[in-house]
Formats: sequence, structure tokens, C-alpha cells
Amino acid sequence: MESFRLGQLTKELVAAKLRVMDDPCAAAAEIVRTTISVALRGMPEHKDAWPAVIKDASQGGITGLLLAEHNVNKGAVLMMRAIAEVASEHHMDPTEAMRAALQGIADLKRFILPERMAELQSAIDSEFMGAGECLRQMETGRSIA
Repeated sequence: MESFRLGQLTKELVAAKLRVMDDPCAAAAEIVRTTISVALRGMPEHKDAWPAVIKDASQGGITGLLLAEHNVNKGAVLMMRAIAEVASEHHMDPTEAMRAALQGIADLKRFILPERMAELQSAIDSEFMGAGECLRQMETGRSIA
């Protein structure tokens, strides 16, 4: 049996939902939030497994926005807010949850020009101080302290 691919599911849900939404970025963030919450409820109490869930859902959500040609900067910020809420609700370390989300978002470097990636970093940093730099370091492959 092939393993379940949370990122692929999230990407497809986001892309389908975005076609009919007034605010596709908010819709994408809500789908990511719901996907993570549902996945976490179905997981055993292995706290080391939840960062992968957040990373996969974030990657799927941001890729869905990109494929539908929507504002990835706004979408990423809204997703980060939603993930902060999920982290609080599930008693997770918010810093680790945000780092996992940034790992998923950093995957965009494969698809967009460096200038757009820099704009994304600035948008994230304007809402979450230091997160843009964290994203830049992930994007360049440097480790984060």
C-alpha cells in the first residue's frame, strides 16, 4: 500500500477550492489549518511526527496557490497565522511549528524566480519578525541555529 501523501492531498484541495473562492489566500490557509488539525487528531501521541505534517500541508498549500496563480505572499502569511493557531490549540512549540511551515514554504524556490522568493521572505518577515531570514536560510540550504 502506497503511503498517504498529505502534501499532495492539500495541494489538490487548495487548487480545487481556489477556483470558486472570493479570497483564495484565506481559503488556502483555512484548508491548511483544517488538514493539519485532522491529521494531528489521527496521529498517535508521537510529538516528533507533527513537524512533518505541518511541512507537508504547508508545501501543498503554497504550491496549490502558486499553481492557481494566486498571491503566494499573502497566502504564506495567512498560512503562518493559521499554523500558529493550530500550534496553540494542540499545545505545540510555536517556534517549531513555524519552522516546519517555513520548510514547506521554502520548497517554492524550485518554482519561482529568486526575486519573487525575496518578496515572499519580506512579506513573511513583515508579519513574523525573523521568519523571513529563517526562510532565506532554508532556501539557500544553510542550517538554522
